[in-house]
Amino acid sequence: MIVPRLIAVLFLLPLASSAMAGDTIVLSPGQSYTSGEDTVICTEGGSVAPIAVKKCQYWDDFNKKCLYELTRYSLKGLECIEKCQYWDSFYERCDYAISCRYESGQGVFLETSCAKFDDFSKKCLRQQQKIISRGKPEKRHDGGR
Repeated sequence: MIVPRLIAVLFLLPLASSAMAGDTIVLSPGQSYTSGEDTVICTEGGSVAPIAVKKCQYWDDFNKKCLYELTRYSLKGLECIEKCQYWDSFYERCDYAISCRYESGQGVFLETSCAKFDDFSKKCLRQQQKIISRGKPEKRHDGGR
């Protein structure tokens, strides 16, 4: 009984490996695919969700690992980058990161960054926001913090 099963496994193994060698990758919302240093994340279904690509912003040469990844969002010619704005090189951590949010109703990205950062408390004291759109650059709005 073991010999027929072994023959079946040996016959099916090349078929399974050739099926996995395809170039088409289908992602469901929330799934991601990594190739080299780049990661593509499927955020939402539909045609109005931005494409997210991750890349290493801070690399540790000694341990050969990424300490912090930035995420580049793009959709219909617009681009917003979530990245570390205030990096603590002693502790090797991000104290404040720029964030992006896509507003599908308006077709713009809303970027939130820190206008005033306190190095002692490691906190953002005042945020500012920028609208990224196809027209002229929008003015920044302070967050009032």
